[in-house]
Amino acid sequence: MSLRDLFKSKSNNSDWHVRKEYVKKLNNEKKLIEIVKNDPSTDVREEAVKKIKDEKVLKDIAKNDADEYVRLLAAEKINDQETFEYLAKNGKSTSKGIAIVKLTNTKVLEDLAENAPLQKDREIARHRLNKIKK
Repeated sequence: MSLRDLFKSKSNNSDWHVRKEYVKKLNNEKKLIEIVKNDPSTDVREEAVKKIKDEKVLKDIAKNDADEYVRLLAAEKINDQETFEYLAKNGKSTSKGIAIVKLTNTKVLEDLAENAPLQKDREIARHRLNKIKK
């Protein structure tokens, strides 16, 4: 922590640990959204995503955050089939998998089971289809 940090708010502190602790205590949705959109620290953004309730914001984070784990946390909190379809087709790694597991559109799942570029995604889609059809 620098001398300048003594005069800054905790949300602007140079130490990400201080900013993360600030977010843990924060309940202002608007400030949490600002933090998740602007903080350079993945750890701070993760903490903010855990507390955000705005589905529109969470969908945007699930699609666009630079960090895979932040995207995953957001994807786990939403319940929007359109976003799951988007992530299943365009997402990366873990967020893609979580989206496939949450999909209910059998046509999209059938397409993924046959045509997904990665074998593991095809397997997840087939498994999800079997669950839905039971």
